[in-house]
Amino acid sequence: MEEREINLIDLLVDIMLHWRGILVFMLIAGVVMGGFSYVRSGQNTGTSSPSSKGTDLKGEWENMEEYREYLEEELTEPEKVSVYSVLQSEKQYQDTLDYINHSVLMQADPQKVEKAELIFNVAAEDPGMTISLTNLYDALTTGTGFYEWLADKNDMSSFEVSELISVRRQSGILVIEGSEPEVVGKDTLKITILHADQKKCRALAESVIKYLDSQHDKLVQTVGEYEIELVDQIFSTVMDVALTNQQNSYNSTALSLMSSVASAKEAFTDDQKAFYYLMKGEDVEDSEEGEKEEETSDFETETAEPKSVRTAAPSVSLKYVILGMFLAAFVYAFVLFCRYVFNGKLRATDNLGELYGISQLGLIPGEQGKKKFLGFVDKWILSLRDRNKRKFTAAEAMELAAAAVKISAGKNMLDTVYLIGCNLKEGALELCGQVKAKLEQENIQVQVLDNVLYNSETLEQLEAAKGVVLVEKVGSTLYTEIAKELELLKRQEIQVLGGIVVE
Repeated sequence: MEEREINLIDLLVDIMLHWRGILVFMLIAGVVMGGFSYVRSGQNTGTSSPSSKGTDLKGEWENMEEYREYLEEELTEPEKVSVYSVLQSEKQYQDTLDYINHSVLMQADPQKVEKAELIFNVAAEDPGMTISLTNLYDALTTGTGFYEWLADKNDMSSFEVSELISVRRQSGILVIEGSEPEVVGKDTLKITILHADQKKCRALAESVIKYLDSQHDKLVQTVGEYEIELVDQIFSTVMDVALTNQQNSYNSTALSLMSSVASAKEAFTDDQKAFYYLMKGEDVEDSEEGEKEEETSDFETETAEPKSVRTAAPSVSLKYVILGMFLAAFVYAFVLFCRYVFNGKLRATDNLGELYGISQLGLIPGEQGKKKFLGFVDKWILSLRDRNKRKFTAAEAMELAAAAVKISAGKNMLDTVYLIGCNLKEGALELCGQVKAKLEQENIQVQVLDNVLYNSETLEQLEAAKGVVLVEKVGSTLYTEIAKELELLKRQEIQVLGGIVVE
């Protein structure tokens, strides 16, 4: 007997044919796990922890400062750090939100940004003085005084001005050849102004020019004569990719902070919640009456204090139900897998020629039993295993098997054929009767012997046999029984014409 291999398609079909049992088992497990989650939820709701005693502690702690100190001692360091971290993240979130809501650039459309570019050239008779003056103007145009002057002239805050204006300096290089110093390159200042409004952008540009003119008049008296000339001014509407990235970055930061705060607060214990409210300076009695309700819209958070005590009712956890159903399906399928692997009985997909080296003269399909609920599903599943195979009825398959036995007997010049097996019951015995009637019409005598391995009288009748056909029942005949039958026939020098498999 050759070593049997696991047919993956047949294994899959065998498991899928038990879909009714799998569904029932999944439903039972889902109900059980749902009940377990309900009981567990009820226990958690009714269980009082040190932190759940907050309502009673309200009467014991008249001084909220003492209550806070008590909580600081009760909480572990990681628990307190979690509260501090949430408070810090909330502050950072609020700061980010304020910037997004009040910044001119954050409110601007990055596809249509008003941009002004002013280019100034600084020049003095002394080349060294030219470089020094460029450095001085660079410091002036990035200093607080510059921002405050522009803010005052344009009815803005210095913070708004500082983010709208940027300065880039390009200085020449002082080269000394012999005794004459010379500057190679221009000393220029490029001042860029961004704004969402065209008029305000131009007004800021005019204010910058006026500021530099006023500084020129002051500095001439100190450093001597020099020139600062407006070489070029350009006004345009542009798409600013850097601004797009900046807006996206701040929005992402706000979302991330909001998400982390919500997740951290969700994991708070009751003690941590009480400590959190105390650290925020809120009324601890109100905070213990319920959780804060948070509604977020466009990064804006409005908080409202709970006004009544809400007791969480026991509930069924969908997560437990799904987990139970999944595990039930897995266990059921694993049991079917083990049964398939360790099953020692003949399968419908087995080929006697491959396993035992004898001709398979026929495969008789089983008769249709009573109709099952959604039987078309079973037919579809079986079609996966029987794809690319010709379908025969039981009568047609019997006719073909009888013809194959007749041909085999004729080639071996036998006028008597024995049909033998170890479990010729149900459809197998009826099949043998049909084959016998068919062959006797062709003048071939047929003897049917059942349980040749376990019945001594039947075994004695086998002595006269010269050619036999094995008739084996799927799901009933053991592989070892077929091997023993072949060994017996070989020992008795009886020729094996082939085998018929009955589903």
